Amino acid sequence: DLSSGINAEWPLRPGEMFIVRGECEEEVHLHQVAASTASLRSRACFVVVAPGNGEVFVWVGAKATSHSRQFAITAGNNILDNYNGAVASVTKVEEQCEPARFIMLLGGREDYGSLVGSDESHHYTPRMFIFTSTSGVFKADEVLCPHRVPNRDTQYPFIQSDLYDANQPALILVDAKYQLWLWQGWFESSSEGERTTGSSRQHFAQNKKVAMETINEYVELMMLAENPKVYPIEAGNEPTEFIALFPFWTDREDIKQQFTRDQGGIHKTKGGRRTSINTAYRLLTRTEYTLEELKQKPEGVDPSKLEEYLSEEEFKKVLGITREEFKAMKKWKQVTLKQQKGLY
Repeated sequence: DLSSGINAEWPLRPGEMFIVRGECEEEVHLHQVAASTASLRSRACFVVVAPGNGEVFVWVGAKATSHSRQFAITAGNNILDNYNGAVASVTKVEEQCEPARFIMLLGGREDYGSLVGSDESHHYTPRMFIFTSTSGVFKADEVLCPHRVPNRDTQYPFIQSDLYDANQPALILVDAKYQLWLWQGWFESSSEGERTTGSSRQHFAQNKKVAMETINEYVELMMLAENPKVYPIEAGNEPTEFIALFPFWTDREDIKQQFTRDQGGIHKTKGGRRTSINTAYRLLTRTEYTLEELKQKPEGVDPSKLEEYLSEEEFKKVLGITREEFKAMKKWKQVTLKQQKGLY
């Protein structure tokens, strides 16, 4: 009985919305999500209980698999039976062909990363890899979906907690076939709100660099779709296309604010400005910066040796002496000069 797999009070209440989960009949269940068009997914099916008129909507995403469509219709009919006559009908709704009453029920149209305009089938199983570095060994461990089914596409094998419950700051690759994403976690603040030390951040930046190199090798080795787009993104600031790879999602404003504090108060809009992984790699491996750029503490630089990132010309312009003359100074004099010039 599919109703036993519904994680909500039974009977269902009008206005509730559920995504159909499971890849085989024995494991199909309904998971409640926020009743909003922002919760819709083009690669999934949903059940929405309408208030007042005894109607249950079965919403079918344009890229949903055939077995997901079948399970969704079965779910709608089972709800009809369990309501003992209180529900009068089940209405199947195709994506982008929704009646006005359905859109009104969910509070109007919101962006959810619809795939209706895509020529691709989008029938595939995403993959996820967690990058780690312990004892000097860099590894990429694949996260396997516990409910995967052999020879059948698992459209949503992962959930948000696979990212947010990982040891932070995490570096995680999500392979969505047509796009790849390098997800970056956050640095935990101390109880006093202190930032993580510069050496820890440098170590993380080095791991991030190696992760980017590994991803490029992965794309070449796996012979993925021609020129797949690869983007680095940050926790709390995920774009809609990435969020749409997960069956349900909760915005984490607390993590977004933490990133904003770490980056000197620079606020980013949701999704931010998209940067390719190759562009991000070039930025991460820069060896020269201007004084103004160094004051922003760019990712990957050693904050205790900012002067080393100045060009010869800029070094003499900023510090008033040559690099050789600086190295000949006593350490305390170097520190004093760097403080005076904003390099400490």
